[in-house]
Amino acid sequence: MSTPTYTVAELTRRIGYALEDAFPDDVWVTGEISGLNRNARGGHVYFDLVEPNDEAGQPTAALVSVALFRMNKDVVNRTMKRAGFGMRIDNGVQVRIRGALTYNERSGRIQIRMTGIDPAFTLGRLA
Repeated sequence: MSTPTYTVAELTRRIGYALEDAFPDDVWVTGEISGLNRNARGGHVYFDLVEPNDEAGQPTAALVSVALFRMNKDVVNRTMKRAGFGMRIDNGVQVRIRGALTYNERSGRIQIRMTGIDPAFTLGRLA
C-alpha cells in the first residue's frame, strides 16, 4: 500500500480538523504575555502567550499566538473591572485565559481566540 500524498491545502485542512476534534471546547491556558499589540483601528488585541524558560537568558520554552477580538475584549475588560483589576493586561503579566484553539491554514499557525480571563489568577500572580 502506498503512502498518501496530500496537497498543502488538504494537509492543512486535515490538521485543522484534527485540532478541532482534539479540542472541541474552549481551553484554559496559563502563561506570560509577550509582544502585546493593540490594534487601535480595529480594537483588537494580539499577543503571544509564552512559557518562559527556567534558565535565564534562554529562549522561550513554548509559545502560542492569541487574538482577542474587540467584542470579546469588552467582555474581558468588564470581567477584570468587576474583580477590581485596576490595570490593563500588558507584556510580562502572567495570565490564565480561556479561548478556542484555531488553526490558520494560510499561515500554518495555531492560535487561541481568547474569550475570557481568570482575574483571580492574574491578581494572585501580581500580588
